[in-house]
Amino acid sequence: MPTPNVERDETWRPAGVPVSSTMRIEASGKVANVARESLDTIDRVHGVGFSSHITIPVVAGGSSTRPGGFEFYHGGRPVHIELSSRSATPHIDFTHEVGHFLDHQLIGSPGDYASRSGDAVLSGWKTAVEATAAYQRLSDLAGMKRARVAQSNGGYRYVPVDRIYARYLLRPQELFARSYAQFIAVESGNINLINELATLRKTREGAIRYPAQWADKDFAAIREELLRGMMEMKWLK
Repeated sequence: MPTPNVERDETWRPAGVPVSSTMRIEASGKVANVARESLDTIDRVHGVGFSSHITIPVVAGGSSTRPGGFEFYHGGRPVHIELSSRSATPHIDFTHEVGHFLDHQLIGSPGDYASRSGDAVLSGWKTAVEATAAYQRLSDLAGMKRARVAQSNGGYRYVPVDRIYARYLLRPQELFARSYAQFIAVESGNINLINELATLRKTREGAIRYPAQWADKDFAAIREELLRGMMEMKWLK
């Protein structure tokens, strides 16, 4: 049965060829089902504005701690997208890896992350991301040794900050993949993506919150810049 979607005022539609035309699902079971549903959802949000000669496999791989991955050779040629059947948020994780693939292969120069190289089409996106409260909080955490965390009894304690993790979250390609996955969730209204996004935005009591995903208001400018960039690349019309 198709996954229900939240209604939205559709003022644009996908252009070019479907994103799914660049993928070949070689996995089976849960991973294949998640990949098919996610690609169908992405195809209803945007296309790629040209016929791509790239077709990469989607395979099962990873673990609960590494739920997905986009692999490529040293020279930049893509290898595959992988997804773990043990992922707690599989639709978001798969869509995140699709974001990496698009960033690396179909935006800017193939074989380099456009988000990292500073491609002009993502300049507005970069400015919008860096202006968000989530980005500023991650930047603060990346420079802190300890952070104050509220406790259930009403008090506070200081907890060591995982600065390596905070810096990882600040990598341009990771920012792009996370923002792309959230964009697809918001624009499609796919209930699985929406619920998984809510899971990722939850705060665990007594622990430092690393805001990997954005609050709705914080995300608004990023959404507009991703729409603008996709229009410019003729992924939307």
